[in-house]
Parts: sequence; C-alpha cells; structure tokens
Amino acid sequence: MMSWDFPYRLGGPVLAWEVHRGNQLWTVRILTICFLSFCLLHFFFTASIYFDQLDNRIAQPDVKKYQQLQIQNEARLDFATRYLSRFFPLQMLILLLATPALSAGALGQEKEKDTLTALFCTELADHEIVCGKVMGRYWLLVRFMLYCMPFPLVLAGFARVDFSVVALLYLHAFIITYALVGICIFSAVITRRTRDAIMACYSIIIIITLISLTLLGDRPVPTWLNPVEVVIGLSNPPFTNIAPYALFLHLLTFWFMGWFFVKLSCWTLRWACLRQLEDRSNRWRWGIRLNIGNDPFLWRERHILGIAPLPALRMIPTWLGALGCMAFSISMIIGIINNMTHGRLVYSFTSGEWSNLIKVFQNLNAGSMQGEVVLMGVLLIFFAGITIFTRCAGAITEEKRMKTWDDLVMTGTRIDKIAHSKMWGILQASILYVCAYTIPLLLFSFLGGVGSVASTIICFMLTWLVIYFAAEIGMGISLSSSENLSNGQDKRPVRANAL
Repeated sequence: MMSWDFPYRLGGPVLAWEVHRGNQLWTVRILTICFLSFCLLHFFFTASIYFDQLDNRIAQPDVKKYQQLQIQNEARLDFATRYLSRFFPLQMLILLLATPALSAGALGQEKEKDTLTALFCTELADHEIVCGKVMGRYWLLVRFMLYCMPFPLVLAGFARVDFSVVALLYLHAFIITYALVGICIFSAVITRRTRDAIMACYSIIIIITLISLTLLGDRPVPTWLNPVEVVIGLSNPPFTNIAPYALFLHLLTFWFMGWFFVKLSCWTLRWACLRQLEDRSNRWRWGIRLNIGNDPFLWRERHILGIAPLPALRMIPTWLGALGCMAFSISMIIGIINNMTHGRLVYSFTSGEWSNLIKVFQNLNAGSMQGEVVLMGVLLIFFAGITIFTRCAGAITEEKRMKTWDDLVMTGTRIDKIAHSKMWGILQASILYVCAYTIPLLLFSFLGGVGSVASTIICFMLTWLVIYFAAEIGMGISLSSSENLSNGQDKRPVRANAL
C-alpha cells in the first residue's frame, strides 16, 4: 500500500509539490535574497566599525611593533566572538517574523483553490498531507539558515570557539522553527482563509510579548521556556551561561510542542476542513445585522467594508479589530494604574499578594484618575475623528479605483443619496469599535468617583459629535473632488435603459 511507503510518510507528492512551489514563488526568492543580503551587510558593517577602532588603537604612538601584532590577533578573535553573539539572536528574530508568513498559508491556498478536497480523494492519508505541508514549509525556513551557515562556522573556527556550541545554536534554531511551523500549520487547519491564519499567528506573538512585558515585570520567564535567553546565553562568551539540564528541558519542551501541534493537525484536518466547506455563518451573526432592506449602500458600508481607512487593514476580521481596541484600552488602563501606584500593581499581581492588590485599587487618587480618564477620552476623540474623516474622504475615490462606482450610479439612485447612505454606514460600523474602547474606560472611571464617570460620558458624547462632523466634512470633500465628479456626472438619477 502507498501509506506504508516510507517517502509518503514524510510527505510524498505533497512534499515534492511544496518544495517545487516554494522554489517558484517570487516571495520566497525575495525573502531569501533579503535574508542573505541582511547577513552580508551585518557582517561587513560590524567588521568595518570594529576594525576602524582597531586602527585607532594601533595608531597610538606608545604601541610598539610586537604589540601591534598581538593587538591585531586579539581584535580579530574578539570580533569573531562578538559577531556570533549578534548573529544568532538576529537570526531567531527574523525566523520568528518570517515563519507565520510562510507557513500559516500552507492549507489556506488549498482551501481557497478547492484542491484540498481533491487530496482527500487520493490514497494519501491525513498525516501524509500534513507532514508534506510541514516539511515543505520547514525546508524553506531551514534553507534560509543554510545559506548563511558558512559565516558563523568560519568565524567560530577563526575564534577557536567550540563547534559544539555552534551546533547547539543551530539545533536550537531548527527545533524552535519546527515548533513555530507546527503551530502555524494548526492555525491554517482551524481557519478558513489564509489571512485569518496569518493574522492569528502574529496576534498570538504580539499578545505573548505584551503579557510578558506587562504582567511579568522583573520576574523573567524560566530558562526552559525562554528561547531568547537560551540564544543569548549560548552565543555570548564564555558560551556556558546555560545549564545543560535547562537546555535539554528547553529543547525537549519546544520539540514536544511542535510534535503535538503537528499531530493535532493530523487528527483534525479532515473534520475541520470538510466542516468549513459546508459551514455557514451562525444565526446570531445575521441576527445582529440589519436587514438589507431598501438601503443596500448603508448595509454594504457597515457590514462589508467597515471603517478601515486602508484596503490592507480590511484583512483584519471585525472581531479581532474590536478585541484589539479593547485590549489597547485595557493595556493603557493597567499602565496608568501601575504608574499611579509606582509599580505596586504589577508587583502585587506577580507575587500573588491579592490583599495588596485590592488595596491598590482602593487607594487610587480620584483627582489624578479624572485627568487620566480625560486624556484617554481625548485620544479616543482624536483617533476616531481622524479615522472616520479619512475613511469618508476616500469612500467614493475607492469605489472609482475599484471600478465599482459606475455600477452604483447605474442603480438609478441619486449620488447624494449614495453618499449619505455610505456616510451613515461608516458611522454605524464605528459603533462597535468605539464601544470596545469606551467600556473598559467606563469601568475604570467608576474607581475615580462621580467626576471621572461624568468625564467619561462627556468624552463619549463628544466623540460621536466629532465623528459626525468628521464624516460630513470627509464625505463633502469626497463629493466635491473633481475626480469623483468627472465625466459630467450630476446628481440626477441614471436610468438603466439609458444605454
């Protein structure tokens, strides 16, 4: 049987196709060239700065000739060791940023082109499909590291650094990349589209980073869970800053993490993908939407286009954008409380002193809180007004760019009625985001008394007033621009039989 053939267990034709497609994609080529160019520029830039300093040391009059040779040898060795301490952390950072972009869309492309169901009809098992995707995308990332491997190997030999340290650093990079690819493939399995998978991966990275910086404070993550600390410890002299048991536990943890998510992808691939093909939007999602009714322009602006001023931002799902607004508001509130209490909020939370944590909220200064609430309200007014103004000012221009404006005009609706509906659709689409930002602010204002609550309500009302006038001005600019009213278009209804 095909399933028992060893090459097919590693991916078989799926792996071969992924490698072939990876070699043909222009994005992979550009990333490869940029990665290699970055490593070369980093090498020459670091070398030029360091040897300029060396020349200044040798040019001193009190340095003799036999000392110059010794200084040169020590400087070259020191440069090689310093280069290794910078190269491997930068490599890990680039891999961390590139892995979601290259791996999270592995199954999204198959779903969008409806080729995944064709793979299900072949003799390939689910684990063979997943392993082919994982190994194919993993090879693209490993190839980045192999291109620049001669630099650290040559410099390690030149600096007389033990090659086992370099081997451990590359082993660490391989295992971390494998874990990231496994997580990205699983996100590609449970999401319907490529953009959702990529955004989910980057969102997880950002959330983990913010949590580690905000909540942990001065209490670092243990070594066996912190890849940054392991890389820095292994790549800095004397290259023995990480205990062997901690390094082994670290590598084992991330290898198990990658293996677990790959296995989980194998188990859920067919069930999740077939369910997504037949799945429809839940009833409650349509229940909270207005009926299309007699104003489809408003419905389209509110539920389809949204308030994103740039087309690229429309890739972000609505729920994720609202969650981001709420997270931003909560993070600002936590930072304000922590600054007002001189760091006691984070300290009490991380140390588990819950009684002190309650006292922190009880002893907040009401006068200072009112000023902070007003500041957050001003930020809401400013950013909301700018966003709505930009969105409305380009509403009709964007329709012309997408060549859909003529289709809207041919419906027989007056241009001013179209603009009015688009404006109110944008305003209604902003309700969710403004409320997501204001709800944490309102809860925070209750801690400051009546004055803070009143300030929050006033800022909320001023926000809608500013948003309305910004929408009116922006839509007026959009209507009055010569580009939008070119070709002699007027506000009279256009009949379909005029053609």
